[in-house]
Amino acid sequence: MVKRLIESDISFLENIPWFSNMNNISSDAGVLDAVKMIDSDEWENFQLDRSGDISEYLSCNHRAEYNEWNDITSELQAYLESNVFPTLKDKLREHDLPLTIFPSIQWDILSYLQEKTYESFGVPKFYYLVLESYQNGFLPCGWTGYYPEGKLLQC
Repeated sequence: MVKRLIESDISFLENIPWFSNMNNISSDAGVLDAVKMIDSDEWENFQLDRSGDISEYLSCNHRAEYNEWNDITSELQAYLESNVFPTLKDKLREHDLPLTIFPSIQWDILSYLQEKTYESFGVPKFYYLVLESYQNGFLPCGWTGYYPEGKLLQC
């Protein structure tokens, strides 16, 4: 399952125009504010909760697939470490963004691939919104409103 997923989605990840539209007039936060928000405990906890939504759903509704969670996640992580994250670090430097936000972006990408891997089982989706923001050249940095109502913040 992972090999097929990666082959079908790698071009999507490789072709994202990382951070190319930051500071656009339609953005929700300035870069400095966005970095503070990304580095905040509030955003980290929100991300953890959304990822937990996926694993909790699988645990309750698809136990066999849930039992494969750690193995699949390890495979995805290894692939990303070799093939996506080095380029992403270069893009952060290119756009003068601090590497302190790299772990948050790593988490976003891995969580998106987890959603994608298990989407046929009806897992909750949040990270597709995050990846859509990256694909549009923005930097997702928070959530406003009570989830799932509200909206993703980006700069």
